[in-house]
Amino acid sequence: TNTETKSSAASDVYKRQALLCAIAESLPPVIDDNLAISWVGGASFAVLFSIQSPIPVPVMDWKLALSINVVPAILALLFRWISPRGVLLACLLGTVILLGLGLIAYLTICAFLLLGSLVTRLGLKMKTEQGLAEPNRGRRGVVNVISNGAVPCIIGLFGLWLHDSVMMIAYVAAVATAAFDTVATEIGQWLGRTTVNPASFRRVPAGTPGAISLEGTLAGFVAAVAICAVPFLTSALPLAGVIVLLASATAGALSESLIASWSKPKFVYAGEVLNFYNTLVGATIAAGLWTLFRLS
Repeated sequence: TNTETKSSAASDVYKRQALLCAIAESLPPVIDDNLAISWVGGASFAVLFSIQSPIPVPVMDWKLALSINVVPAILALLFRWISPRGVLLACLLGTVILLGLGLIAYLTICAFLLLGSLVTRLGLKMKTEQGLAEPNRGRRGVVNVISNGAVPCIIGLFGLWLHDSVMMIAYVAAVATAAFDTVATEIGQWLGRTTVNPASFRRVPAGTPGAISLEGTLAGFVAAVAICAVPFLTSALPLAGVIVLLASATAGALSESLIASWSKPKFVYAGEVLNFYNTLVGATIAAGLWTLFRLS
């Protein structure tokens, strides 16, 4: 009967929600796990219950989506932006994004790859001498691809079932947050004159976890604007959406600084886990604002 079908669908949603919450709880404790579970559980519940059909509907053929990755992958290898294994994973994530959200979404994350790779090399000699530079001369690996690309990929995956403007808003917000954080960190370490702890506003040495600078923050905001320009200039997003995205990206990036300042995580890959969380914060805030006000 219709009632039994709805009951079965609800049961499937609860199971998937429980799985996502279990994954969130298993992540290193950068933030309180009760907060993480509530956060992930609420967001996944809203998305999963919005899905009308269990059948995925990709926006393009999977072979075309896979082939589009070829040129960016070759460039990433030639210019040593990403390690070979990282490129393979990035191609997989890129294919999912293309299938779920389309070419504009893919170009948006490619813009982040280009921007992040270029800005990492600015002031590299000075940052290396001070012990602040990224390992391998800024070349990203599998862990970096996961930390910055996981949330956009998950949103792209949900986009196979949920065709709504909120998915693109959440996606671009996640990418813009990653760009804000990456550029703010790199420029702040290079040009920042005064770095402070955002929780206490006390001056701290450059490279201190969570520390921010005026120069880095302004550069990060400009980077977020650049990322938002891709979907805006291609008419994929209205101006109102850009405003939501910039506010969300700023909040997401600053949330990482606050969490790092308060918790001072010491475990391996703490920075990468924080990157995952800040993209999730940016995406969640943007999706919430867009859904609340329905600016589309």
